[in-house]
Amino acid sequence: MKITFKINYRTSWAEQVCLLGSIPELGSETETNAVPMTCTEDGNWELQIKTAAQQFKYYYLIKSGATVVRAESMNCHEVCLPKKKEVLLCDAWKDNEAERAFKSKAFAETIYNRKVQTHKEANYSKSIIFRVNAFRLPKNAGVMLLGNLPQLGNWDKKSAPRLSFGNDGYWSFELMADALSFPFEYKYAAYDLKTGEILFWESGDNRKVQWLEIPENALCVRTDSEFRQENLAKWKAAGVSVPVFSLRTKHDFGVGEFLDLKTMVDWAVRTGQKIIQILPINDTTITHTNLDSYPYNAISVFALHPMYANIPEIGKIKDMKLAASYEKEKAELNAKSFVDYAEVNRLKWKYFKYLYKINMAALQKDEDYQAFYQKNESWLLPYAVFCCLRDKYNTADFRQWKTLSNYNAAAVKRMARQGTAEYDDIAVHFFMQYHLHKQLMEVKHYAQKHNVVLKGDLPIGVSPSSVEAWMEKANFNTDMSAGAPPDDFSVIGQNWGFPTYNWAEMAKNNYTWWKQRFATMADYFDAYRIDHILGFFRIWEVPVDSVWGLLGHFNPALPLTVEEIEEYGVQFDSARFLKPYITDKLLTQLFGKESGKMARNFLQKRNGLYAFKADFDTQKKMAAYCDSTPELADWKEKLLSLYCEVLFVTDPKEPHRFHPRISVEKSYTFAELDNDTKMKIQKLYVDFYYYRHNEFWKKQAMKKLPALLDTTKMMVCGEDLGMIPQSVPEVMEKLQILSLEIERMPKDMNVEFTDLKKIPYLSVCTPATHDMSPLRLWWEEDAQKSQRYFTNVLHFPGDAPKKVDAFICEHIIRNHLWSSAMWTIFQLQDWISMSDTLRAENYAAERINEPSNPHHFWSYRIHFDIHKLVESTTFNTKLKELLTLSGRNEE
Repeated sequence: MKITFKINYRTSWAEQVCLLGSIPELGSETETNAVPMTCTEDGNWELQIKTAAQQFKYYYLIKSGATVVRAESMNCHEVCLPKKKEVLLCDAWKDNEAERAFKSKAFAETIYNRKVQTHKEANYSKSIIFRVNAFRLPKNAGVMLLGNLPQLGNWDKKSAPRLSFGNDGYWSFELMADALSFPFEYKYAAYDLKTGEILFWESGDNRKVQWLEIPENALCVRTDSEFRQENLAKWKAAGVSVPVFSLRTKHDFGVGEFLDLKTMVDWAVRTGQKIIQILPINDTTITHTNLDSYPYNAISVFALHPMYANIPEIGKIKDMKLAASYEKEKAELNAKSFVDYAEVNRLKWKYFKYLYKINMAALQKDEDYQAFYQKNESWLLPYAVFCCLRDKYNTADFRQWKTLSNYNAAAVKRMARQGTAEYDDIAVHFFMQYHLHKQLMEVKHYAQKHNVVLKGDLPIGVSPSSVEAWMEKANFNTDMSAGAPPDDFSVIGQNWGFPTYNWAEMAKNNYTWWKQRFATMADYFDAYRIDHILGFFRIWEVPVDSVWGLLGHFNPALPLTVEEIEEYGVQFDSARFLKPYITDKLLTQLFGKESGKMARNFLQKRNGLYAFKADFDTQKKMAAYCDSTPELADWKEKLLSLYCEVLFVTDPKEPHRFHPRISVEKSYTFAELDNDTKMKIQKLYVDFYYYRHNEFWKKQAMKKLPALLDTTKMMVCGEDLGMIPQSVPEVMEKLQILSLEIERMPKDMNVEFTDLKKIPYLSVCTPATHDMSPLRLWWEEDAQKSQRYFTNVLHFPGDAPKKVDAFICEHIIRNHLWSSAMWTIFQLQDWISMSDTLRAENYAAERINEPSNPHHFWSYRIHFDIHKLVESTTFNTKLKELLTLSGRNEE
């Protein structure tokens, strides 16, 4: 098939319009292979190719020599062509920075609730398809095409063709081209879907077509610039962020449940909010203790956590004694101020198993259940068997199991057959996952019906004791642990305990595992947050024998050779640079009078320096010993810090290459260097972490993210906090991924607080995430910082109050609502902080997570029944007024 691309673009001198796309004929998405176009006349550029591909993506870019000076968003043009002898693609340059978001199901299916109409291919010998994006039309509007041709109604609305809304987010109409007379003019208009009356015309001059030569058996696709609406403010909205487990209603059993989200939807509708964001909801059951409360440590990236199921919705408890026990336990658990995680799950499973026994036989005959099982069998069957074996052997560490420690698909299938000894212990998980699916789908449909977006959370990691690590060991590096370098959350870095990904292995099947994961999320959500999106560029790897994150390194990376280090004028000394630099001076600084005792117990002296004894030669060994020795509790952190007194970290795969130790300038070993060496290592450090890897990490992200994002039509947001490489904003902008902007965590290191009026439009703005203190708690953490915020950001005179009242909280929220971000999303605790009647008395309990504590108990639960939110008329009226005044409540 011959395809001709046409675009009108006025270039500057020495500039060239090029095309880049997803097929070999268009460069296979490799920027250096972009195909140059030919300028015919008057700014018209053209390119012809021959290809068998009917479906592909592409975008235009402008080059000056080898440099890209401007580009559209990557792959923003997408075609699915019928079989024709020849196709003409007449495009307009796309400038909409948020097109991907507006084309997502969050907008098309939920906020605007457009009904997709299947385009029926016309049997014309030659034809033109007119296409236009009109993302901001009112919900009750359609698009018509009017012009000075009979085929376009001669400007008469009664005869003008109506366009169909397509799955690609565009409105289109196919016109027979045989009898067209040139030139002609046309314009788009929005009309009322019920009455047919024109609501408004697009602004600007008429669109004009001077001439188009369309051969026989050819198709011309004319994609216009977007529907022009004059004086249209940028679309903005607000929403709420809350973990499902934190919700509270009288129908719950000690923990928030999926169906509670329907009440949150009702509140969102009352107040004009458009999005509800939740934390991960996958099953995290590893130990059956409170350690499992960590929602980012899933045993399956597909299975939902059973605790979110509402018991009465599964079935009626017919046993009177058991029913009475249920009501009693429910009342006791709901009376608690927090989520008693382990007890909630222990008791809920008693009723889950009962309901399974009396309902499963009938359910197996249900067509809906059978369809669910068949669709999800690839993960559901291994997950259920994994859970059975975890409970049988009292460990989720499959390496310790006596049977199936190595995954065997055939053996797993045999074990799950009806009639085996383990069948009921396996099938109960089929039963639960089906009911969880049903209840969450009920919430999804309810939210979409009410034009409220559900936003999920995609964790970057999986547990080393997970179904995925069991089934697909080659996909994971189990000798390393994922984490994060030091940041505002933790000065010692973070060690999450997750294995890192073997991206090279995953690439062999084009990241199928990831694509399945995204597709499953799309069953329930219209939008999602990619947790630690930096992990798609590079991940912070920590040795498995480390506790802290300080001894980690980035992977992939370009570690330094000795020769490269010495190019900075630093004489490389492996003993001094690579081993902990522990001296009597350091021990005295850390332990005072106890320094001798610490040295005798844990260290041995060699050549004036100390080294760890074999029994304590790793952080994990030391931590385990300290945890079992109460008198060392106060010394544990200082003992662990000794391991980090190195200047460089050896690369585990290339032992003759090295990474500068992160935050090395804060270490004792660095302080003991002479000033000249300090300056040289500082320069090396800055070059390594802020310049050396920019293009390298950009290429890593671009290998993975484009294909993964295109798996679904969900709106994509990235959590881009921490140590951000320069290439991250560039890639996120290119792929139109919404960034995360936090006032108290500026990305500009030269300011203390982010200027909310200068953040990117394509972003989510929030005062705090679940990893941070809510507003009221943050205010008291650093009185001097709060004073500077009070004076320099809020512009209030005098001394800042010690406690932040509802008035100040409202001003902080107002500032965020008036930000330049597309979305402002507030934690529920922060929304209600501006209400004297709703805010919690014990606000210290409102913090959800402490990132520096890997064993933190995630147990926050709101202090009132959330139906009270819906019924709080005065508060809701104020909230809706704020959203309306700030332009975040477009009806």
